[in-house]
Amino acid sequence: MSLTHEFAVIEKGSNINCIDKSMDMVVVSDKVILYIKDSLDWIDTYWNGKTKRNKGLNYYGYTKIRGQDIEKLKNILDAWIMLFDAAPEQFILKGDYLIEENEYERDLYSKSELLQQLQSLRDMCIDAMNHDMDILHEGI
Repeated sequence: MSLTHEFAVIEKGSNINCIDKSMDMVVVSDKVILYIKDSLDWIDTYWNGKTKRNKGLNYYGYTKIRGQDIEKLKNILDAWIMLFDAAPEQFILKGDYLIEENEYERDLYSKSELLQQLQSLRDMCIDAMNHDMDILHEGI
């Protein structure tokens, strides 16, 4: 089973710190999150219930995305969706560097599957903005 990141809409200011399997959630592949990670670091977030702001997603814990940063996440996702929409139906992206093999991983993607994940997360952002709610992210 591949690693994933889960996202759910929660009440603004909620103390919820994990995504219950009964919640409506969006699941995004870890490899996709790692590929777009640098741009996700432009978002101000809150990690593991702390009030101090961080950047990006907490890879192993949970992250809350609030207010205008939800719109920033949506805009980042819009840009990636537009870029990946230009890809062929099957394409390869570089992954992690494999020291023993002295080369990068080459991960095969399905355009439709990748776009579905990103578009679902984008739709979640719109829902959260329309209802003045937060987004909770749970790392691997």
